[in-house]
Amino acid sequence: MAEHRGGSQDRDKASDAGKKGGQHSGG
Repeated sequence: MAEHRGGSQDRDKASDAGKKGGQHSGG
């Protein structure tokens, strides 16, 4: 999935933040 779209990068960043946040947060 190498789609260079503005939203793609945003989603990637959001996914990373969510994963990191989820790990830190007990959820």
